[in-house]
Amino acid sequence: MNVLKIMPFSGISGDMFLGALTELVPDGDQLLQQIAVDLNLQNTTVSVQKVTKCGISATKVEINSPPTTDHRDINNILSLIQNCPYSDQVKAFSTKVIKLLGAVEAQIHNVPIEKLHFHEIGAVDTIIDIIGAAILLEKLNISTVMCGPVCTGFGMVKCEHGPMPIPAPATMELLKNIPTYQGKIEAELTTPTGAAILSCLEQTFCDKEFVAQKISYGAGFKDFSSPNCLRLALGKIHSKTPTNTNLEQDEICVIQSNIDDMSSELLGSDFQNELFNQGALDVSLTPMTMKKGRAAIKLEVQCHKEFQAQVINYILTNTSAIGLRHYFASRVKLPRTKVSVETKYGQVKAKKVILPTGNIRIIPEFESCKAQALQHNVSVIDVYRLALTTC
Repeated sequence: MNVLKIMPFSGISGDMFLGALTELVPDGDQLLQQIAVDLNLQNTTVSVQKVTKCGISATKVEINSPPTTDHRDINNILSLIQNCPYSDQVKAFSTKVIKLLGAVEAQIHNVPIEKLHFHEIGAVDTIIDIIGAAILLEKLNISTVMCGPVCTGFGMVKCEHGPMPIPAPATMELLKNIPTYQGKIEAELTTPTGAAILSCLEQTFCDKEFVAQKISYGAGFKDFSSPNCLRLALGKIHSKTPTNTNLEQDEICVIQSNIDDMSSELLGSDFQNELFNQGALDVSLTPMTMKKGRAAIKLEVQCHKEFQAQVINYILTNTSAIGLRHYFASRVKLPRTKVSVETKYGQVKAKKVILPTGNIRIIPEFESCKAQALQHNVSVIDVYRLALTTC
C-alpha cells in the first residue's frame, strides 16, 4: 500500500490535483481523456500537457466543453456517477465529494439540496475533476494520505452571485478542521472542488517520517510570482521499529482533560466502565495541582479513531469539563492471543504475549482470577500466582 503526501503550498484545485496525480499514474493522461467518452459528455475533451511554472515542470489538465447555461442539479449528477462504467470505489468517492459540495452550497444559500441548481457543481470540468481524481487515486492504491497546511490566498473573487471574499464561503466551510494560511498571493488559490476532494480524503495533518519515492506537480491555470502548482509525493511511512522484531503497530487517539471542580468519586468505576463501553482502550487518572494551588485530576483516555467522537461526547456530558485536548499517537504492541490456563481452581483466562526475542509470556486476567477466587474462597493473589506457575 502507498502513502500520498499532499503539499498545497500554492493551494489546491481540482485540475491541479488531477495534473499531479496524472504524473504518478502510468497512462494517467489516457485515463482522463477517456472520461468524457465514458460519461457521454458531448463535445467535451480533456487535454494533458507539460508546462513550466516559475522554472518547475508541471502537468496541466484542461477540460474543454461547449458553453452552456444549463445548471445540473445534484440528482442529475449523482445519476451520472451511478451509471458510469467505473468501480464501486470510484463511484463511492465521487458521490461523497459531490454530496459534500451540494450540502455546503445548500447551507450557504439556505435552500434544500434537492432544489439546488448551481453552476459550480454542475460544470462539466468539476464533474471530470472529481471522477478523474477518484479513478487515479484508485490506481495508486493509497492506504494513508498526509497533508501539509493549505494555502488559500486572499482578497476578493468574482462569483455568479457577485464579489466574494477569499477563501470563498464554500471553500471556507469545506476547510473546517484543516490547517490553513493565506500566503502572500492575492488570488483564489484553493477552490471549492479542491477543498471538497481534500476533505473527503482520510488525511492526517501530523508529521510522520515519510520516505518519498516519486514526486509530481500539477499546474494551476494562472501564473504568479511563485510556482502556481500542487506538489504530491508517493512513498512510504518510515518506521523506526527494528525489522527483526514482531512488534505490531497502529495509531490511537489520546484524549485529555484537567478537571478541578468535581468530586473524584464521580470519576470512579461506573464512569470508567462506561468509557470502556464507549470504545476506550485505556483510562487513567493522575492527581495534579493546577493554578492557584487547586487540586485537580488529569483524565486521559486512549481509543481508536472510530470511537473518538463518542468518547469525547461522553466525557463532556458526564464530567464538569468544558474542553479537552486530543491528538493521535503511534503505538507499538507485542502480539498477543487469548488463552486459558488450567489450575486446581478451574480455568483462568490469560493473554499469551510473544516477546521480540521470540519468548512467550503469559499474563493472567485479573477479573478471571477474581471470579475463581470468590468461587473457591481464596485470595486473588493465590489464584494469580498459581496461574503463572502453571503456564
